[in-house]
Amino acid sequence: VASDLSSWNDLYGVTADPVADPANFLAYAFNRNPLSDDTDGNRFPGSYGFDEVAGDDYLSITFDFQYLVNDLIYEIEVSDDLLTWDLAATIDTTASPDGGFTEGAGEFSLTADGGLIDSDSNIISITDFGTYARITVIDDVSSSGPGARFMRVTVESVEATPVPAGP
Repeated sequence: VASDLSSWNDLYGVTADPVADPANFLAYAFNRNPLSDDTDGNRFPGSYGFDEVAGDDYLSITFDFQYLVNDLIYEIEVSDDLLTWDLAATIDTTASPDGGFTEGAGEFSLTADGGLIDSDSNIISITDFGTYARITVIDDVSSSGPGARFMRVTVESVEATPVPAGP
């Protein structure tokens, strides 16, 4: 299991640099095998659709993300014109003192009370697969509203801060 970009690079024997090799970086960020080519050409390895919440349909985006790492920030954004983007939800794996969402409860857990699932009403589901998780995020505007809506995920890599060793 990779805990940061460097260990993931070692695991697969490739370099996942966001600038020099964006396909491998996307494979790292979205928990894909870089040898499968499903992120070539910067393709998004997730899905779009509509989810019903409280009787209304909302545009949604579902994707896998690395929750055990401590060097990625995911921003899920929405737009009605592809020019101006508004933040719908954030997944910040750098915020936890232990790296990622590894706690059983509280703000650094995935699905417990007070965890990531509770951090934003646009996050409607998280499924924990042990080494990665699948998340579904909805737009905050119902699809019954006027005009088109769009969603995207941006991922930023930040230099991992080593976790101090215990006493």
